[in-house]
Amino acid sequence: MMDGAVTWIDAVYDLLSSARRRHALYAIEEHGRLSVEQLARRIADREAAAQLEPEDLGTVKATLLHNHLPRLAAHDVVEYDETRKLVTTGSQFDELRETL
Repeated sequence: MMDGAVTWIDAVYDLLSSARRRHALYAIEEHGRLSVEQLARRIADREAAAQLEPEDLGTVKATLLHNHLPRLAAHDVVEYDETRKLVTTGSQFDELRETL
């Protein structure tokens, strides 16, 4: 196995280790392009439905902006337009989808 493949697999498992990131990916897969606000609402709804400890929308949005979206964008899983506050699938989304 090539080092690049091992590195990608490690990145995939790291990215999928967070329930919130998985919920974000499910929402992006289902709806395509979303604003950060729409994505935060969908995640909050999913977390409530899964009976996870609910957080307010502002907290969900803050964790997206400062943690989850940058991590996903760094691996080209999502594209995040900071100016327009829009999120869509990135060039590696389909690769990660196989594991999701």
